[in-house]
Amino acid sequence: MKQILLLALMMAITHFAMAETQCADANNELCIVVHSAELECHKSSVSGYLSHCIASVAYDVSNDAKRNIEAKASCKVEINYLKSVMGIRDTDRQQNSQIDHLLANSKNRFTIPVEFNFSTQIEANNAEIKSVNCRIASTLTSR
Repeated sequence: MKQILLLALMMAITHFAMAETQCADANNELCIVVHSAELECHKSSVSGYLSHCIASVAYDVSNDAKRNIEAKASCKVEINYLKSVMGIRDTDRQQNSQIDHLLANSKNRFTIPVEFNFSTQIEANNAEIKSVNCRIASTLTSR
């Protein structure tokens, strides 16, 4: 029983750092840059394989405009993992979006979760972040 509980609590955490700035407009007034990403994976207490992983992506958004803005940030994460059946590496991609409220002439750090779920047939192990890309998907001027 202790072994099963121990497997359920085991987590693998990997870190990923990247700093490519992407701007939403030609004037570079609204820009986003990934600060870091961390992948936390959980194993199934029954199978011992990965059941799910959550990538926490930290990104900075700078608003050099003279107005408050609501920006919809979208982050896409790609992970590699090992399929135990054949020892083959595979890839999965997921994305998530959220609305961030930005004051005029400000820079803020936000975090967004991106989730990955594995079926029991995949028998996934050793997941790691391959790439992270965030962009400003849309904007609205706040009042």
